[in-house]
Formats: sequence, structure tokens, C-alpha cells
Amino acid sequence: MSSLAAFDRPVWWRRPWNRSLRFATRLGWRGAELDAAQLTATARKEAKLDDLGGTEFTDALDLLLREFRETSGADEAGRQLFFQMVVASLKNRLHITQALTLHPEIADIRIAAPIFILGLPRTGTTLLQGLLGAQGGLRTPLRWETDLTPVPPAIARKRQVRAQVRYAKAATGFANRLSPGLPLAHPVGALLPEECNPLLMSSFRALLFTTFFPSVDYHDYLYASRFAHAYPWHRRHLQVLSFGAPSATWSLKAPVHMASLTELLAVYPDARVVFMHRDPLEVLPSMCALTIALRRLITPAQDGRAIGREIMRNLPRMFDAGGAARDHWPKETPPFIDVRYNELVERPAATVHAILEHFALPRDGVDAAVARFLAEDARRKRSRHAYTLDDFGLAATAIRSRFADEYALL
Repeated sequence: MSSLAAFDRPVWWRRPWNRSLRFATRLGWRGAELDAAQLTATARKEAKLDDLGGTEFTDALDLLLREFRETSGADEAGRQLFFQMVVASLKNRLHITQALTLHPEIADIRIAAPIFILGLPRTGTTLLQGLLGAQGGLRTPLRWETDLTPVPPAIARKRQVRAQVRYAKAATGFANRLSPGLPLAHPVGALLPEECNPLLMSSFRALLFTTFFPSVDYHDYLYASRFAHAYPWHRRHLQVLSFGAPSATWSLKAPVHMASLTELLAVYPDARVVFMHRDPLEVLPSMCALTIALRRLITPAQDGRAIGREIMRNLPRMFDAGGAARDHWPKETPPFIDVRYNELVERPAATVHAILEHFALPRDGVDAAVARFLAEDARRKRSRHAYTLDDFGLAATAIRSRFADEYALL
């Protein structure tokens, strides 16, 4: 058994779960029926709201569902989980629209000069987001906040917040138990900083969806549509989270922003962008391992070499899009900064100082904040899994050639 397979066995209780879902379906339950009408009806029923804020998302949703049905190979449990994922994104649309209706002033909230951390996946973006979020005056979205409730979190009652945190803890805990490789590959927790993915998924133009199943058509559609509507919904989500909260600069991150950086800058023209860099020979197998852990939530059986081919096709496309945006950087946008993974790991406080200085942000208390964060982060660390390029059919020469521009920045 390979070192990769050792942590990647399906949990024993998935089979009885599937049997119970099949039995419930025979009795008329429709909780895993991947039909757009059923999904939107479920979201409206659960949210007790009707206005989805427009219909521009329907073509993207229809394509996403069609390709998932055709290529995912999901079992009953996987279909139910994907059903819930889509419903959660629809409910976010409903809650954002409701918040804007009840509090029209939310639309006037300016998301001023947010920090965006991006780069290829597995380049230290999560670590840097946590370090920056620990600094005074900066704020990161937490996992529990990204599934919105009918009331913006900052003005919600304590019992509503507690209920939302409990729900997020249950959901993330369940995901970690269902795919034991997930917490090894990427920390997921209700009170941990969250990527921008949920903020993009409400538009249904989000690359994260393609992490859960093999995708070509939906993937191509996103690039062809230039991620239309994704960042206006991203901004609305941040405006709702900002409403009633103390003023702060958002510190955000998602590797997928590389694919749509031009569109991001059109909505956030004063964005402050940090590009992370790491040896692609380390990045690609790590991303393959994370992809297996995520797809285990949907489909128990995974083919590491097929995933390797898919990652080798998709990551260069995302990298090239980000490189094109770098080459045509808007003059009115603050100059970006490059950060190397090794520098961040070896000198975290110095790296944070350099970023804050670059963007003319206060640096009071940086060293103490970094020390506190690293101490807390160390308590969450668990043993790491091992893998090789060969586990995913990856060739070092092909990676070095395809990512020559990244090596030039290391």
C-alpha cells in the first residue's frame, strides 16, 4: 500500500448511510435530487425567502449540475452532500438579497483597499492569511460567517450567532470525519479563517465547484464567461459581513483568484495583492492529495493518476491567467508584492512586516501577534501524510518546463 493510500481509505459507515438514503428515496425523499428546480425550491423553503437576486446564475447552475451528474460518479451520500453545497450557495443569495432589501445602506458600504492573497494552491496562502488576520485593524472572514443567516452577523443576536457557530462546527467536523485525509491536507474549522470560495459560489461561477468532480465543460464555461457576476456577489457578501461591524481592512485569500484576477481588479480597483510562490514540484502533488481528500466527500473511489492529469491541465491555465494580469497591471492599482513560501515559513514576522510596510499599513505589535498566532496554529497541527510525484503520474521535467515562469520568480 502506498503512503498516499494509507490515509485514503473510505470510512466504514458510508455504506449504511448510502443504504438509508436509497431507502428514503424509495419512500419519496428528494434530498439528493440534483435538479435546479428542486434545489431552488429547497433553498427557498429552508431560508423562508423567495428573492434570489436575479436569474443570471441559472445557465451556470444548469451546466454545473449536468456535468456533475455525468462525470462525478457520486454515490448517494456524495449526491446529498453536493445537493447541500448548492443549496447553501443559493441560501446565501437569498440572505444577501434580503439583507440589502431590509438595509439598503449596505449597498453603500465601501470595501476599501482589501488585501488579496493568491498564487498557485499550496503555496502558503492559508498560513499568510492567518498571520495577517491576527494583526490589529485587519479582518479575515471565518468559516461560520460565510454561510449567511437572515441577519448580518454583526447585528445578530448572541443566540443566532451561537447557533450558526454550532452548525458550522458540526458541518466541518462531519467533513473531517468523512474524509480523514482532509484535516491532514488542509485545516477546516468553524472558527478558522475561510477562503473566498463561499463568497464566489453564490454567483455559481466558482472554480471550487470543479475541485469536487472532474470538469471540462463547466471549467471552460467559467473562463469563456470571464467569471461574470462572481465579484459583484463577492463584494455584496463582504458588505453584509461588514454591516454594523467595526471598521477594518479585509484580508482575503483564494488561489482561484489567479484565474479571474482581471475581473477581481475591475470590482476592487484599489486591491492590495500578495502573490505567493513555491516550487511547483511541491505544489502539484500537494494539490493532488488535497483534491483526493475533497473528492472523497463525493465519491469514495479516486484515481490519483487521473487527478494528476487533471491538475496538470487546470493549474497552468489558472497560472497563465494570473500571469497575464500581472503583465498588464492597472496603473491605478497599488503595486503587488511577491512572497516566497520558504521566506514565509522561515521568517514569518519579517514577512508580515514587509507586506504591511509595502502597503503602508500600521506595524504596531506585529511580532507579538505573529507569535500568538503561531502558538495557536501549532496546537492544531496534526501528522502529515506523504506522497510522491509518481503517486499522481507527474513528471518533474514536464512540471519544470510548464511552470518556467514560476521558477523565474523563486
